[in-house]
Amino acid sequence: MKVEKSKKSSKGITLIALVITIIVLLILAAVSIATLTGENGILTRANDAKEQTEITSEKEQVELAAAAALADARGGEIQQGVLEEELGKYFKAENYEVEAGTNEDGTEGYIVTITENDENGRKYFVDKDGNVLDGEGEVTPPTTGKTDGSYDTAEGVNTPKLKDNMKLVVYNNGEWVEDTTKTAYKYEAQTGSTENGGTSEWANAELDGNYYVWIPRYAYKIDKNTEYTSQSGTSYKIDVKFLVGTTNKYYDENGNEKEAKIATNADEISAEGNTDYYVHPAFTFGETELEGLWIGKYESSDAGDNKIEIVPNATSLRLINVSTMFSRAQTLSTTNIDAHMLKNTEWGAVAYLTQSQYGRNGTEVSVNQCSSYVTGAGRGTGNNPIYNSTYGSSTITDDQRYNGNIGKLSSTTGNVYGIYDMSGGAYEYVMGVYGTSGSPIVGTSGFKTFPESKYYNLYTAKNNSNIGDALYETSGWNSDHANFVNSFTPFFLRGGNYADTSHGGVFHFYNINGHGLTNSGFRVCLAV
Repeated sequence: MKVEKSKKSSKGITLIALVITIIVLLILAAVSIATLTGENGILTRANDAKEQTEITSEKEQVELAAAAALADARGGEIQQGVLEEELGKYFKAENYEVEAGTNEDGTEGYIVTITENDENGRKYFVDKDGNVLDGEGEVTPPTTGKTDGSYDTAEGVNTPKLKDNMKLVVYNNGEWVEDTTKTAYKYEAQTGSTENGGTSEWANAELDGNYYVWIPRYAYKIDKNTEYTSQSGTSYKIDVKFLVGTTNKYYDENGNEKEAKIATNADEISAEGNTDYYVHPAFTFGETELEGLWIGKYESSDAGDNKIEIVPNATSLRLINVSTMFSRAQTLSTTNIDAHMLKNTEWGAVAYLTQSQYGRNGTEVSVNQCSSYVTGAGRGTGNNPIYNSTYGSSTITDDQRYNGNIGKLSSTTGNVYGIYDMSGGAYEYVMGVYGTSGSPIVGTSGFKTFPESKYYNLYTAKNNSNIGDALYETSGWNSDHANFVNSFTPFFLRGGNYADTSHGGVFHFYNINGHGLTNSGFRVCLAV
């Protein structure tokens, strides 16, 4: 019997094979897609590798910027402005941001956010010794309570920068005590006359028994359309904007960030209709940009053993030449603090802030008229708020001391928080000197070799190249004497002395040859 194959069975086998083939292909496709796009897929791993390469490259660039900023610091701490400048060599301005902050163990430094490859921004923590950590750090926007020179967003100035046993102090019940809150200061704009005292309270610090006052980094302009008239004469308005860190940035009245300029000549700063602000030159110390300056609160006094002290109710040190003054000032230096004799531009920085809305707002500082050169003393007891028509005696009343009703008006703030003896007391030698062929004339100052250039200002003429030093820009304000240096009398004296009445003041300058005088002392500045 002949048996035939079933055609139906043959077709059934073909369909099953096709279905199986399709299923196998689908499985293979799924495996392939997973291999490409899964959590550990080829594409994912490629993207991860790309991202890791970007992170590695970014961190290397941040490290290079931090290393360069540390080299600029020359053994000190990295400055925010310098770090920003170095980062700008690797990233576009819109692709990075630097903020003061701390990491999880409380170390202070800077949070660097890079948005070049990630719109959400990758963060790196740079401590002040140049070490870089990725993904670390916590931004601390208001820096109130800090003492590292960082910008205080609440107060609108750089925080007072402390080093090596310096401590902030506050006046309480007739004495200076430590300010443990680190917030007891206010740079408050004055809206009217401060003839009876001001409300702006500049930061004060004590170091080894000596007292200093903080001048935060600022920019300024001179408005000669706004005239102030005092008992002595006429002066004009100086308007100040406090700068952020070591940068030239400031915030306007509406909170907009602006950039202050660097002046090429003094006439730019007081030009008719000028709306620009110019960085005061005193905050550049050699090649270092500073957050501010610590200025001796009083004229220097003799502490014995060739040392000095900066305290009230003492007798200012005189009868020594400029070289000796300079050496005495440097004895107050520490590991992180460069103590030096006040320069002409540093005197100008105090004078301008005094004249501004954050100091006496155009009110003239009253004259220390004590003929025995007591530091922190005020004017005579007449009715004139600036000086008595006959200068004072060798003794002073409690009312005439630095914390008395008369004495406090001889400070740059009109209260105990300002700087004293800037008008009257002893004349003050400053490190401003006349020179020829780029070299200072030593006169009878006692210098055998002049110190390096960061410690003095060199002059050849009174003209618009004199910027920020209260010479050309403010010459004759309040009828203050204005006698420029020359080759015979190459050194500047500032402020006038106790015998000056209408001609003494923060804009006073005179010339002398550098030898010790019975009526001439000096003041100290700290660059931290």
